[in-house]
Amino acid sequence: MNFKKGDTVSVLDENLSGIVTNISGTTITVETEDGFLLNFEASALVKEQPAALKTSIFSHKSLHAVVSEKEEKKRKKQPKVKAKERFQPTMEVDLHINQLVKNASGMSNHDMLTLQLDT
Repeated sequence: MNFKKGDTVSVLDENLSGIVTNISGTTITVETEDGFLLNFEASALVKEQPAALKTSIFSHKSLHAVVSEKEEKKRKKQPKVKAKERFQPTMEVDLHINQLVKNASGMSNHDMLTLQLDT
């Protein structure tokens, strides 16, 4: 790859990038973002693309279509209902046996319950 002074480059296999300051054969001097001058072989460097090119590539409509196709569709969250609330009766009516009959002393529990349910 042809490098020239002022090119922004990244180092392969390392998390380094910088600007080419000197070229001597296949040895290229790179000034890092921290201001250090480091020498690398040309084969260990990759020229970075201009920001405008990256923006045009990543803002392309087809890229968004591909990304949205690959993303999983999120299900709509349903309100959580506790198990205790799911199995509760919808309506409760409290019928006091003494309000239904004058004297319940001669009735069995089954008779009282049946009268209350029928009422």
